[in-house]
Amino acid sequence: MTNTSKINKPKCIFFDVDGVLTDGSKLYSSEKGSPVIGKIFNDIDFTAFKILKCLDIDFYWISGDETVNKDLAKNRSIKFIYTRVDNIPRKKSEFMSKICQKNNFKKEEIWFVGDDFFDLSAINMAGFSFCPSNSSNAIKSRVNYVIPHNSGEYLASWIVDFVIKEFKLEYPSEDVIAEKEILESQKY
Repeated sequence: MTNTSKINKPKCIFFDVDGVLTDGSKLYSSEKGSPVIGKIFNDIDFTAFKILKCLDIDFYWISGDETVNKDLAKNRSIKFIYTRVDNIPRKKSEFMSKICQKNNFKKEEIWFVGDDFFDLSAINMAGFSFCPSNSSNAIKSRVNYVIPHNSGEYLASWIVDFVIKEFKLEYPSEDVIAEKEILESQKY
């Protein structure tokens, strides 16, 4: 376990999507155009995102795959960053840096959760970083904390529990959490 005595409460958390919020599996279609037609997310993580809003912690989904991710984020009132320009992948840190500058976030106030080599620039930029336990050793050796769960196993919920425990915060009430659902066009 990593020493967290010098960790700062986050003002913003960036979540990679595929391989963090999902197990990385994709359902493909043989039709031309949009081959990815589905991914599996866990509803408990959507409650976790509402709790982050209640705790006044900003967050973004950041991904090089906008298929499914972009529309789901929009329906759930989650800010989404697509990291391809002209279908060429760009470093996630480029997009994170712009958001941090715009919002005056300091490095130590930024957290990142990722699982793959395409996350390395973001891992290096963040003040504190996490990965799921089934990430490669190359990623695990670079993050500050390896979450004791695999990809897609309620990692956003685990992050919320970690924040609340680490900074001795209180969980918001069910009513306060439910109020955040008003902003979502997809309720279930």
